[in-house]
Order: sequence, then C-alpha cells, then structure tokens
Amino acid sequence: MRAMTRLDVAHGASHRLQVAANTVYKQYRNGQAIWVYCTDPKRLASFSKMLWSIEDTEFVPHHSILEGVGSCLVQLCQEDPSQYLLEWEKGVAEQVQTMNEQANSEVSPASENKSANLTDEQSPASTAKGVVKAKMPLLLNLDLNCPPNFTAFERILEIVSTHPDDQAYARQRMQEYKQAGIKPVFHKVG
Repeated sequence: MRAMTRLDVAHGASHRLQVAANTVYKQYRNGQAIWVYCTDPKRLASFSKMLWSIEDTEFVPHHSILEGVGSCLVQLCQEDPSQYLLEWEKGVAEQVQTMNEQANSEVSPASENKSANLTDEQSPASTAKGVVKAKMPLLLNLDLNCPPNFTAFERILEIVSTHPDDQAYARQRMQEYKQAGIKPVFHKVG
C-alpha cells in the first residue's frame, strides 16, 4: 500500500520559476527523478531555458516526458503526468530486477561491496540491506491549477511567490489539496 501524498509548499519566493529551477537542480544533483507539470507552453519554455543555464558552467538535462519516460531524471509534462507512472514503474522494475539478480548472483566479498555501493545517483532505485527499491519521481507543479490525479504521486512540490495573483491561485490549489485529505507542509523561502 502506498503512503499518503506529501505536499511541500515553499512560499515567499521572489521569483517562482527561479526558485523552482534551483529546487530541480538540487533534486537532480541528489539523483532524484522529478517531473515538472505545467499546461502553459510559454511558462514551461521559460522554465526549460532556466534549467539549461542554471549556473555559468552547469545545466540540468531535461526533456519532454513524451520523448521517453525514465530516460532522463528531469522531465517536463503539459498533460496529466499520472498517465506515465505505469510506464515509469515498468522501466524501473526492470532496472530493479536486473540489479537484484546481479547482487544475488555474485558471491565474492568484492561483489558484495559492489552491490552495497549502488546509489541514487546511478539510477532511480536505491538499496536497503541489499534489496533494491524504486524511488518514485517527485511532482513539481508550476501550473496555476492542481495537476490532474495528483494523489497518484507520493510527493508534490509547490512554489508560491510573493506576487498577489500567484498567491490567489495557490490558495485555490491548497483548498483542492485539503479537500483530497492532503495536509500541506509549509517552508519559508529565504
């Protein structure tokens, strides 16, 4: 049974997309898959541009989820992201099965160390006591509305700026999340 969806809300951002880009960069560096939902193509294009120039010498590789689920840690989605979870789970399950088979077939001390050193940076799977488990992608919402079927995800991230219109849309989203039984966890930016 899957745990209740966790909603983390970062509020007080001076620039919503910039804080979101920095958040994605941090998650990417930690090896965490993150899907970004936004139905506005103009906003998504601006966000994509930020990811390609996150720092002077660094960028966050990403692409549209339509180009292949799981082929990149950061994926952008303009439609219901939950429809891609089954495909993602299948791909990760295949990776997990392969990793577990390799870990179980190798018996030398050197190979035991090799299987114990698998990290999140190497795949969307993690190890615990020699058993590999998949880590579901985070869902970052950059849309004005809640993502469709958001309860299919274990964790959702929301960024709220200090702009009055953004705050008004965020209040509406928080009501929808609360109606679904999700209690937001608020974090002050800065």
